[in-house]
Amino acid sequence: MRAWARAMAIITSIFVLVACVEINIPESVTPTPSPLGGAPSVQLFVYPEDDEQALLDRIAGAKQRVFMKMYLLTDLRVIDALKEADANGADVRAMVEENPFGGGSSARQSYDKLKKAGINTKYTNPTFRFTHEKSFIIDDAGIILTANMSKSAFSRNREFGVIHTDAADVAEMVAAYNADWNRTEFNPTSSNLVWSPVNSRERINGVINAATKTLTVYAEVTQDDEQVQLLVDAKKRGVDVRLIVSPSSSDDEDGGGNATDLDKLQKGRVKVRYVTSPYIHAKMFVADATLAFIGSENISTTSLDFNRELGILISDQNAIRRLNTAFEKDWDKGKNR
Repeated sequence: MRAWARAMAIITSIFVLVACVEINIPESVTPTPSPLGGAPSVQLFVYPEDDEQALLDRIAGAKQRVFMKMYLLTDLRVIDALKEADANGADVRAMVEENPFGGGSSARQSYDKLKKAGINTKYTNPTFRFTHEKSFIIDDAGIILTANMSKSAFSRNREFGVIHTDAADVAEMVAAYNADWNRTEFNPTSSNLVWSPVNSRERINGVINAATKTLTVYAEVTQDDEQVQLLVDAKKRGVDVRLIVSPSSSDDEDGGGNATDLDKLQKGRVKVRYVTSPYIHAKMFVADATLAFIGSENISTTSLDFNRELGILISDQNAIRRLNTAFEKDWDKGKNR
């Protein structure tokens, strides 16, 4: 009996000890799927393959309104199209960035030409470091672009544009336009639109974190520690991450070239290829061929946190197939960095 009692006492002590031990269960490394939706129906432009004339005709043929917000405007055909819309009775307004990086006197020249054409024109809201947004609101459609209004954008660059007709999203674009025009506050609510400096970091991060198999990226600038790390983290969890960029100099708005962050990406086994023609000005992420981001936002701290920028999340499968086709075409001609 004494031996049995001692055995029971030992067992009881073991249970008490185990009960007092805190068991730490590792957190899952699986990324939380993005709660973002993505516009299910859009019309996509792919440049330089598509003709800019379709955009010019749409501007000139406006019946109700044309609101343009543009970082760089040097293509005079755009001003002619705006003038034609104005002559046809549309409400035409233009905002252009007053001090684009490296723009020299082009901003003042564009501003003066718009004024001379009779277009109601303002410089963009100085609250932001730059207004890098490239957009139009034409009648009941919003047009969101990676491209500036320059001839090279449509003839020599890789660029994308999206025509979006969802009434609520277009109304939000109008609200943002009016707020920037009047220098007032704007608070977005759309789950499809991506605004800097309000929600772009969170939403583009969400696209990166949503990827489970593949992530394809076009970037002109790679200069943001957080997003570069997220791309590396995606690779670590088994995602095939590929990025296309053009060789660049250190002469850019963030004061340093892409080399440092490209080195970090390659050290993290992200695949990087250089493409020189077309020049990669596009800004695009596609996760698992199901969710895409297109817009003016670079992988840049300035772009995400200090600029006015606009992009869009899309789930339209026809559009995503076209994005993937362009990417694979450029990837095949690119050279490993």
